[in-house]
Formats: sequence, structure tokens, C-alpha cells
Amino acid sequence: MSEKRNLISNFLSLSVLQVLSNVTSLITVPYLARTIGVENFGKITFALSIVTYFKCIVEWGFKYTAVRDIAQNRENPIIVSEIISKVICASILLLFLAFVLLVVIVYTIPFLYEERKIIFVTALILPGCIIQPDWLFQAMEKMKYITLMNIISKILFTVLIFFIIRQSDDYIYEPLLQSCSLIIPASLSLIYAIKMFKLNIQVVPLRESLKMIKDGFPVFLVQFMPTVYNNFSIILLGALKGQVAVGIFSCAYKLIGISEQLANVVSRTFFPFLARRMDKHDIYSRILSVFSIAVSLVLLFGADLIVELFFSPEYYDAKRVLRIISFGPFFLFLRSVYGINGLVLLRKEKIYSNIILCSSVVGMVISIILVPVLGADGVAITLSLTWSIMGIVSYCQYKKYRSGYE
Repeated sequence: MSEKRNLISNFLSLSVLQVLSNVTSLITVPYLARTIGVENFGKITFALSIVTYFKCIVEWGFKYTAVRDIAQNRENPIIVSEIISKVICASILLLFLAFVLLVVIVYTIPFLYEERKIIFVTALILPGCIIQPDWLFQAMEKMKYITLMNIISKILFTVLIFFIIRQSDDYIYEPLLQSCSLIIPASLSLIYAIKMFKLNIQVVPLRESLKMIKDGFPVFLVQFMPTVYNNFSIILLGALKGQVAVGIFSCAYKLIGISEQLANVVSRTFFPFLARRMDKHDIYSRILSVFSIAVSLVLLFGADLIVELFFSPEYYDAKRVLRIISFGPFFLFLRSVYGINGLVLLRKEKIYSNIILCSSVVGMVISIILVPVLGADGVAITLSLTWSIMGIVSYCQYKKYRSGYE
């Protein structure tokens, strides 16, 4: 009974967070879009697309491998402390590597060099990725602390947006505010987590950090490859069609992003629970399938109303883009349910990694063909096709290996 209460409490905590996140996004995104204009709105998305590659490097999939390992040993503070120490030390090594690579790439590629200011400011979010302990609270199934941390972050960011960004040239402050609203609550949360769980964080030998990185490589690929095809399409769009085209696309994609955030919340809520109770996976999958179909239908038939309600006329081309990617939420949930919360929990990370890798390569090929011709519509078609491949193949492979697991 306590297990059910714990799961319900965790789900409600993250549901509150998701509602707040959606509300703040629906407030700040239209305000930003109108205040800074479509081109600068595109620049923010373009820079984030670049930095997200390096964010994946810093995080390295530890949010799944570490959560799985801690969830299975959470009654032993010594083992938990060892895991966390290894994750933090490995992440610091990866952060150094990420910054070096970012500087080299930006100063080597001309069209990135032109946007170097916004890219480097956006990269300030990377240190926050190390100290953010949400995955630790997730593993311990103490989601209410994640909720509290993120509520503080969201409110802080929202207030600062309205106080600081008043005109078009202020767009450069948006990523800076994102970084501040992440690092401050994350630092306080990490200190609290160490005291709450009685942890002893230590510097670990280099070989242990390297082993942690090596062991997490399959899950890193799972997280990184969708970023490759996804952000590659956006970067290609910006390079070929300009930042206005990126702004149009990002308008629709922000709305899909809300549903993707919801998929991540649900996935993270159930991940530690399903790590112990895979017998509940069928119920979980049925509920999520119905919900995701409903979200997709709302986006499909409500695209015109949604865009007109939240954005100015210069963004109205995003209506068509939103309709194209409207079934994204269904396939994203499918990938989450049967990939991350299915194959990974069955310890079939390499199978899932191969699915993501092959699908991502297909996505990159499609984007190279479609984006130069169709612009933002080409990016939307690329994402829709790639998400569908990932979701459907993950489902088929999960069913295959689940029968053997049982």
C-alpha cells in the first residue's frame, strides 16, 4: 500500500511541476516571441540546438543508468554515495571536454562564429547540469523535492524574463536567465540532498570515472542520437534558410516540446518504480497510449486556434508546421514507454541504442533531402518520420524481449 501511495505522490508531485512548467511556458514563450521578434526568437533556438549536443555529453545518460543503480540500492547509503561520487566526477571530466569541443567548433565553422555570442552565453547552462540532483531524488522516489526545486526555478525565470527582457536586443539575456534560474536552485538542492540522504561525496580515482563513462556509453547514445538528427535539422534550417525560418519552426516545436516534457515527467516518475515492478508495465503503457493519442488529436485539429491564440501574425506559418508534427506526442510516448521504460529496464540498452542510432541516421538523411527544399516544413516532416520509426520499432523489440524476460 505504501508503494502505491509513494507512486501516486511522486506522480502528483511531477504533475504539479508539469502544469506549472506548461503555464510558465505559455506565458513566457508568447511574450518572448512578440518582444524580441521572429529572427531573434530563431537565434535563441538555434544556439540552444548547438549547446544541446554538449549538454548530452555532460549528462551522458547518467540520469537513467545512475537512477536504475541507485533505485536498486537506495537502502545502502554507502553504495549510493559511491555512485553519486562517480557520476559527479565523470560529469566534471565531460564538462571540460564539452567546453573545449564547443570552442573549437564555433571558431572553426563560419556560420557558428557569427552567432558565437548567443552560443557561448547559452553554454552557461552546462555547469548546472552537473550539480542538478533531480535524478537523485528520482532514484530515491522523493519527487516532491524535484517539484519544489523546479517550481523555484520556473518562477524565478518567469519573473526575470518580464523584468529584464523589454526590447528586441534583450534576447541575449534569455539564455543567461535560464542558466541563473537553473544553477541557483540546483546548488541548494544538492546541499539539501547530501544532508537528507546522509551522503558522503568524495573525489574518485580517474579510472573509476572513466569506467563510469564507458559503462554509460550505450545509454548516452540513446540520449544523444535523437539530439543529432533533431538539432541537425534545426541547424541546417538556420544555415540554409536563416533565423526567421528557425523562429517559425521553433514556434510550433515549442508547443510539441510541452508534450515532450510531459512524456519525460511520466517516464521519470515510473522509471524507478518499473525497475522493481515490470509486471505493471502493461497498465502503464495502456494509460499512456490513450493519453498521447488525445494530445496529438488536440494539436492536429486545434493548430490554427493554438497558434493564433499565443503568437502574433508573423508566426502564422507555424500553423502548417504544427499540423505536420501533431502526432509527435504519440510517437514520443511510444518511444518512452517501450524504449527507455521498456528495453532499458530489461537491460537491453544496446538494442535500444541501435534503434536510436539507425533511426537518427535515417533522420539526418531525410533532413538533408527535405530541409533545403521545404524549409521548416521539411524539418517537421523529418522529425515526424523519425519519431514514428523509433516508436514503432521500440514497441516491436520490447514485445520480443519481454516475452523472453517473462
